[in-house]
Amino acid sequence: EETGFKWTKPFLFLEAYTIAIRYHLGTIAQGSFVLVFTRPIRIVLDYLTRPVRHVLEEEEDLRLVPQTSKTCCIGCMMTCNCWESVMRRLSDLYANIFRPLRKSAYMNVALNGKPFLEAAADADWFLRGKNIQMESLDGASVLTSLSGSFCIAACGAILTRFLCMAWPDYSATTSANYIMRPLMVSFLSGMVCMLVSMPFCLAFDHVADTIYFCFCLDKKSYGISLTAEERKAHHTNRGCNLQSFFGQDRGNGGGGMFVAAHHPPKTQALYTMMIQQAGTQYW
Repeated sequence: EETGFKWTKPFLFLEAYTIAIRYHLGTIAQGSFVLVFTRPIRIVLDYLTRPVRHVLEEEEDLRLVPQTSKTCCIGCMMTCNCWESVMRRLSDLYANIFRPLRKSAYMNVALNGKPFLEAAADADWFLRGKNIQMESLDGASVLTSLSGSFCIAACGAILTRFLCMAWPDYSATTSANYIMRPLMVSFLSGMVCMLVSMPFCLAFDHVADTIYFCFCLDKKSYGISLTAEERKAHHTNRGCNLQSFFGQDRGNGGGGMFVAAHHPPKTQALYTMMIQQAGTQYW
């Protein structure tokens, strides 16, 4: 009898760790080695080229950019051809090499079992929407995680400072454990608290990004395993598009038509009947 309740498998986390160690240990090691060296460069290039990339995706000719969208970088690009060439090359370098190298590759590895670099390229292609850059939303919860880590560090530093002032064993000048520089000890205590709490606080960021990636994959699962040639043929609505979730992707190639074209004839007939009854274009 269906009750709406479903039991999970026992020792689920132990099974997950066993599978990861048995089948994906080399992938995890390779990804960790690559991300350690590329993450700082990726973050710098992301913030440096973000306004330029957003403008170039809308207008190829910088002279057609509206005045409200012009920033310092855009103004320099319009006045100096050398600067424009440099920014375009940096944008291409970020988009083609450094942007795919992020933790979304691990999610694709877990779902499809692909090698790290191949999974990184697939996940990057999938998360790129036509109207909204999904990489801007990917990792947004890291701000909350960092805020929590800083709060824990501040609490640890304040508690250490209070103990240095109020605890006789640390505040009395005649004590063998007297602390002469409580500010330095408090600062070091805050740094230790931040380092210890950082992995636990970042777990919320990883969980949120994983749930978001699975949500995108469930909404737009087609295309994640296509080859480069097949993706070019399906360029009308690639990857994950946040606006299409809420029916706002009108005039961009028809995401709903693309999905319906890959369903059985009965589903396509139902889709056509739904459009005729609604009287408006679906999606």
